[in-house]
Amino acid sequence: MSESPIRDDADQGRFGYNAAMSPRGKSSGSGHRGWRSFATTHWSLVLTAARDNRPEARAALATLCETYWYPLYYYVRRRGYRAEEAQDLTQAFFATRLEKEYLRAADPGRGSCHRV
Repeated sequence: MSESPIRDDADQGRFGYNAAMSPRGKSSGSGHRGWRSFATTHWSLVLTAARDNRPEARAALATLCETYWYPLYYYVRRRGYRAEEAQDLTQAFFATRLEKEYLRAADPGRGSCHRV
């Protein structure tokens, strides 16, 4: 049985997902297939984003958000949430990580962000 993808084409441009993660299933360049997969974590980008409010940190954070927004949104949609609810939940996920400064606790040795 083939799974029918949930596509909210209007949301893709408005909410800024990585264009390399095309809904047509093209490779994202990270060895994964399209928007159904998460991109490989680039720890240098995560560690740069965790720095104070420097221009390179803001750019790295923007790249992380653009890379992961749509795959997370898709995950939430596949759990049965309506488009608007999924957008809110996805945004809340990112807002919580920023508010709690989870990126500062990122540890490439553990492969995750943990509380210190």
